[in-house]
Amino acid sequence: MKKNLQTFSLFFILSYGGFAQILGTPPKAQHTEMQNFENTFSSNYAQLRSVTTTCNRTTIVNNYNANYLGSACNSTTLGWTGSVGTCNAGIISTAAQNLTFQRINYFRNLVGLTDVSYSNTYDLQTQEAALMMKANNALNHFPPNTWTCYTINGYNGAGNSNLSLGNFASNAMKSFMDDTGPGNYMAGHRRWIIYSRALTFGHGSTDNSDALWVQGATGTPSTLPAFIAWPIAGYMPRTLIPQRWSFGIPNADFSAANIVVLDENNNSVSLTKNTVETGYGDNTLVWDLAVAPTFSGTADVLYKVTISGVKIGGVTQSPYTYNVVATDATTDATLSIISTNPNCGQGMNNATATANFDKGAKSYLWNTGATTQTINGLAPGTYSVTVTDKNDCTYTKSITISGTTSMLPIVSNNASTPNCAGSLVILSASNCSGTYTWTNGLGTGATKTVSPTSTTTYGVSCTEGSCAASANANTTVSVSPSPTVACIPSVTNGLSQYFGITNFTFTGITTINSSSSTSLTDGVNYTDKSCTTKTTVNAGSSYTLSVTGNFTNVHAVKIYLDYNNNGSFTDAGEMVLSGNTSGASGGNVLTGTISIPTTAVQSTLLRMRVLADPSSSSNSCTIVGANGFGSGQIEDYGITINPLCNSDPIVLVPPTDDISSGTIKKETDGTITASNKILNLFNILV
Repeated sequence: MKKNLQTFSLFFILSYGGFAQILGTPPKAQHTEMQNFENTFSSNYAQLRSVTTTCNRTTIVNNYNANYLGSACNSTTLGWTGSVGTCNAGIISTAAQNLTFQRINYFRNLVGLTDVSYSNTYDLQTQEAALMMKANNALNHFPPNTWTCYTINGYNGAGNSNLSLGNFASNAMKSFMDDTGPGNYMAGHRRWIIYSRALTFGHGSTDNSDALWVQGATGTPSTLPAFIAWPIAGYMPRTLIPQRWSFGIPNADFSAANIVVLDENNNSVSLTKNTVETGYGDNTLVWDLAVAPTFSGTADVLYKVTISGVKIGGVTQSPYTYNVVATDATTDATLSIISTNPNCGQGMNNATATANFDKGAKSYLWNTGATTQTINGLAPGTYSVTVTDKNDCTYTKSITISGTTSMLPIVSNNASTPNCAGSLVILSASNCSGTYTWTNGLGTGATKTVSPTSTTTYGVSCTEGSCAASANANTTVSVSPSPTVACIPSVTNGLSQYFGITNFTFTGITTINSSSSTSLTDGVNYTDKSCTTKTTVNAGSSYTLSVTGNFTNVHAVKIYLDYNNNGSFTDAGEMVLSGNTSGASGGNVLTGTISIPTTAVQSTLLRMRVLADPSSSSNSCTIVGANGFGSGQIEDYGITINPLCNSDPIVLVPPTDDISSGTIKKETDGTITASNKILNLFNILV
C-alpha cells in the first residue's frame, strides 16, 4: 500500500474545554492500487441490492458473548512494562495482543470480512507512539520533537495508526468503532478496522493510550459482502450501536447518495448526512442520527435503511435496502406458552393459551388459524404457535392442554445473595397448567414481583378447572440488612464519558476497594452498594479513605456518613470529607482521614455516600455536572460502628502475702494489684 503521510490530517491536542478526549481525527492514506480491485468487483456489486434475511440470532448471541465480551482486557492482563518517567515504551503481554485482535476480528467478521493478523513488525513504532500520547496527555499524528519521550519511531507509529487516549488494548477498539466527535464525521477509525483489503495490523498500548497500526499489508479478498455497514444488517448487538452509522462499498461514489432510516412504525428517523470523504479504507457513506439510540427491556428494536443514488463505475445503482434489528445479545430468544386447563377433563371448552416471546413478536400464527397472542375457548388437546420476530425469523412452540387433577406447583425465586431490603425479586411457579394463587395477598399468576423489606416466605397453589386447589408450595426470600433509605440523587447533565468514580477505598476493619468507570460506561449516575459493599469500624478510631476520579479530570469530592441514621446527610459533622482530586498529578486521587465519633449510632448498618463530580455545587442529593460533559457519580456504601470498649485493665503483681493477709486494690493509674494468696485464690477460681 502506498502511503502519503503529508495527506494525514492533524489530530487535535487534548484541550477541549480542559476535559479529556478519547479520539482525534483518523489517519488518512491514498489507495491508488485499489482501482483494479474495484473494477474486478464492480459487476458483483451491480447485482447485490438487498440482504437476504439470515436467521442467525443464536450465532450472534454466542459470538457476542464469546468474542466481544470475552475479549475485554484489564490492566493486569495488559501487563504493560513501560514507564513515562524513564521514557520506556515497554511491551504488553501476548494475552493482551490476542484479546485486542480477537475484538478487531469480531468486528470484521460481524460485517462479513475475514480476519486480519497481528504483525510484530510495528511493535517498536506503536509502543513508542502510545507512550508519547500518554506522556503528553495528547493525541497527534505528527508529534513535535519537543514532546516528552519523543522518538522518530514513535513519530512514524503515530502517523500510521489509529490513536486513542483514556483506554487501552481491546477496550480502545470499541472507541474506534464508535468514532465519536466532530472531527470524525468520516468515521475513519472504523473504516480502517473494517477495511476490506486489510491483511495485517500492528498494535501497541500503555495503560492509558493505544496505537493501532492500520496501514499494514493489504490484498484482494476472494469474496466480499454486498456492502460493509455499521451497524450491520440483521441482528445487531444493541450495546454496539453508535449514533454515527456508515455504509461502505469499495470504489463506490456516494457524493449524490441519499439516506432514509425508518423505525418499526415507519416513522422517519431524523439524521444528518456527513461530508463524503475518501482516503480512509473503503469508500463509505456516513450519517449521524439526531438522537443517540437507547434501549430498554428485552424486545428487539427495528430500523429500516434505504440508500439511494450510489454510483459504481459511473452508473447509478438501484437503491440498497436492509434492516437493522437492535437486539439484547446477552441472551437468546425465548418463546413460551402459558395455558389454563379446562375443568379437570370435563370437556369444557374454556381453556386459554398465551404465547410470550421475550424479543418482541412481529406476528403470531396458531395451528387453529388464530393470529392473536392469546387464544381462548380451548378443549383439551395440543396447540402450537409460530412467532415471527422483527427480522422475519420464526420460532415454534407447542403445549398440550389436558384435564388432569391440580398439580403441586414448583416454585422458585431469583433473589440475589445478599438480597437487599426493597430489592425486586421475581417469584415463579411452574409444573401446573391451571391458575396459580399466591399467599401474602399477591393474587394469581405464574410470576409475581415482590420487594420484601424482611425475610419472607411465599406460598402458591394451583387450581385446574373445578378441581380442588393443590397444597401450597413455598419459597423463602432472605433479606440482608440495609441502611435507612436516603434521597435518590437528581442528575442535571446526564451521563458523562469524562467523570465518575474510578475507585473508592476505605480501610475499615475490612477494606472496601470498589472500582467502576465513568457514569456513561457504567450506564448510571447513582449506584446503591450499601447492602452489598460494606465494612465495620470502631467508635473513637480513625480511618483513611480515598477517591480516584476518571482520566486526569479534576473531580470535586464530597463524602457523607449518616451518623444518626435518619436518612439525611445534612446534620452537623456528617460531611466527613470534602476536596478535589489531584488531576494529572498523583493519579487523580483525593485521600483523607475520618474519625468515628463515639456519639454515632452503633451496631447498626449506616449509609456512607461518596460523590465525585466536576461541579463543587453538587451535594448529597444533586449531581450537577457540567453542561456538555455530563454529570459524575454518587455511590453508597454500608458502615457498621462497633461500640467503644471502656473496661479497666487488670494487671496482677507478683505474690508477697499469704491468704490470711491478702489484699487487692485499684491503683491511681487504673491498674489492679493483688497479693500472693489472692492470686492463689484467683488461680483456683479460674
